[in-house]
Amino acid sequence: ADLDLAASEGLRDIKFWVQWRVSHPESDTFWYDDVDRLMDMAADHGLRVTLNIIYDVVPQWILDRYPENRMVRQTGEILRPAADASRQIGGANALCLNHCESRELRHEFTRQTVCRYRGHPALSMWDVWNEPEQCMPLREPRLENLVCYCAACQYLFREWLRGKYGDLARLNRVWGRYERSWDEVSPPLSCTCHMDMIDWRLFMLDTITCEAQWRINVVRALDPLHPTYCHVVPFIAGESWGLNQITCCDDFALGTQGDVFAGSVNLFPVQPVKIVSAARGRVCYNVESHVNAGSTASHPQPLTSERLRREFLAQIGLGIRGFMFWQFRAESLGMEAPAWGLLDPGGKPRLALGAAADFGVNLEPWTKAILSAPPPEPRVGIYLSAANEIFHWNTGRLGEYRRHIEGYSVFLYRNNVPFCYVTPHHLAEDLQGLDVLIIPALYACTVAEAATMGEWVGAGGVLVAEAHTAAYNLDTGRHEGDLPGLGLADRFGILEAEALAQGTAAGVRSPDGPALNGASSSELLVALNGRLNPEAVPLTLSDGRIGVGVRCSASVVSARGTTLARFQDGLPALVRTAVGHGTVIYAGTYIGADLATPAN
Repeated sequence: ADLDLAASEGLRDIKFWVQWRVSHPESDTFWYDDVDRLMDMAADHGLRVTLNIIYDVVPQWILDRYPENRMVRQTGEILRPAADASRQIGGANALCLNHCESRELRHEFTRQTVCRYRGHPALSMWDVWNEPEQCMPLREPRLENLVCYCAACQYLFREWLRGKYGDLARLNRVWGRYERSWDEVSPPLSCTCHMDMIDWRLFMLDTITCEAQWRINVVRALDPLHPTYCHVVPFIAGESWGLNQITCCDDFALGTQGDVFAGSVNLFPVQPVKIVSAARGRVCYNVESHVNAGSTASHPQPLTSERLRREFLAQIGLGIRGFMFWQFRAESLGMEAPAWGLLDPGGKPRLALGAAADFGVNLEPWTKAILSAPPPEPRVGIYLSAANEIFHWNTGRLGEYRRHIEGYSVFLYRNNVPFCYVTPHHLAEDLQGLDVLIIPALYACTVAEAATMGEWVGAGGVLVAEAHTAAYNLDTGRHEGDLPGLGLADRFGILEAEALAQGTAAGVRSPDGPALNGASSSELLVALNGRLNPEAVPLTLSDGRIGVGVRCSASVVSARGTTLARFQDGLPALVRTAVGHGTVIYAGTYIGADLATPAN
């Protein structure tokens, strides 16, 4: 009945999970009766099917046969298979990816699955990884949640370090260690030394990247006719349940692996822009829209046609070219019930089903034009770096780092400025198409990154930088002297003076408080959108308006620059200077976090 209704309402695509724990219940047994029936029914209704291979629900016999294949967390705990809100059948989140025994078994499960369905008339695409991350219940980026500290991962980490540093002496210099042999090198148990933890997390990101590519390669070899991809949750530096590059994956390393790229896309405009940027020209889909999300404690809000149009049309404008709802019928098991569905758990249509059908009907006349239209050409880039994100997590500032990036993103979107995200993966290539590059809170940086940006500015680019740019040298594992670091102070003709951390809102307490450098506290509160931020840094622009920075104030010295804003003590806070054929705009504070507030 559900597929009858889906087809009659104009829905064209559906996704089925093929779960390892269900389909490979014994070492010599594969069972696909449920998927066989669903595939045949989909074909009868003219529905195109994406088969999502779910590897993270592991058959119990594998865990029993290879107990050493289980993940180990930072505390030393060996993870046990479990059920959770989205993996209710059990066997989840215990298996380490760096063991050859379990990889061989994943390969056989993949081979059996792909060979069984590659010729089925309903098959449309393969999704080889549903929201890649290292261990879903341990997603929150806390030290005790880090995995995996098993013997295999420690061995492969040392091999990864050999590849990066070449010899032990260089590793000792960068890490500040006195290890006498490679066997003494181990993953860090704290995040207070920076470089060892950055390397450890980058190694785990590479583990996820290599696993995703391996899965795609295996499926492609068995079925070259159907598109293959994985789909991510494109958060930026997420905390709590938001995905991040400390415990999850590098979306930009995954974006170019498949035939298309996809995500569970919602938060706007960050997530659609991140998917499109990472895909580098590939078609992008939102294959798990959470627009009608909820839980047992918080049932979903009514999804009206107006709300759906507002959400989906904006994503189309940014480059998303297809949508799939999570789910058709609402959850009935666990904490995600009774949310998400276009139908309620009993199968009755919700308002969301009519909204989806209405959206499809109204979009139909424009479908071909939309599918052939490229995303808007970005002239502005926002720089993201996995190592810099990990560094900010080390220092306890991950959430602030995220707010800087989101602030710039929302500001550009509200002002109709097409933008993209740029990463070290393709920095030099991507800069060639940009007029402006914003580098929010780029504290940790390599010599190559700094040199590439400096050359691009000299050739005519406009760089917007914030306090402490390139303060930490990722090549030496040391803090720099002059800031901006890595030679940028000399190249840009800009130097930070003493920096002060802000523990109070520069005296802001109430709207009737004292004046601040010619601006009343009430004016500053307007710029802060009514919030009393204890780390706010008031700025007075050259035209007298009040702006807001966050957390630190470092006066910016530039002999040839123009001062655009000053701190409350009158020292330069924001400077513009010519560098070769280009321009640098340098802030002695962090301005991204509050940039999206309407008055700022």
